[in-house]
Amino acid sequence: MNTKTEATKIERLINYPEWFMLRGLVMLILGVLLLIFSMLVPNVEMLGVQSSWLLFCSILILIAGVLRAIDAYISDRVALKVMNMQSSIIDLVCGFVILTNLGETALTLSLIIAAYLMIQGLFRLGFIYLSEIPNPHSARIGGIVSVLLGMMVWLQWPFNGLWFLSFALSTEIANRGWALLFYARSVRNGQVD
Repeated sequence: MNTKTEATKIERLINYPEWFMLRGLVMLILGVLLLIFSMLVPNVEMLGVQSSWLLFCSILILIAGVLRAIDAYISDRVALKVMNMQSSIIDLVCGFVILTNLGETALTLSLIIAAYLMIQGLFRLGFIYLSEIPNPHSARIGGIVSVLLGMMVWLQWPFNGLWFLSFALSTEIANRGWALLFYARSVRNGQVD
């Protein structure tokens, strides 16, 4: 009985637009900062790890995966539960693989990052097509950008360095934050149940 009350409190917290606004704002700001740092200081080395911006990107992806798992657990609609769980698994697996292989070359990391970006982008585009979410434009643009960046990483065009991998992941993080801000606005306006 007490567990249901706690779950209800958590559900109320998760469904507040401020929750999505905060998550979106943090992801957008951190994604943009990492994007800028990836371009301005591409070969930074911290704690003996080359291109440490990948370290921060993988940690942010892991945190996003944990938050999506919480969203999946809390969701009462099957479509949202499945969408959040699948995205969470992709984030957690790819974030962990990137984090544990930071010492590898750009060529080794590029395949997992390309696959991650293309899967996330295509998944987002497919979900937008199959569901009726309000204001889908931000998520649609983010999905297209993720697919394009994934293809660029895969084809190693125009760059194939570690800095470009962190640039592409930072862009994905910023895009997801941007889309969450628009989603929060829709929740606040009552367009989402």
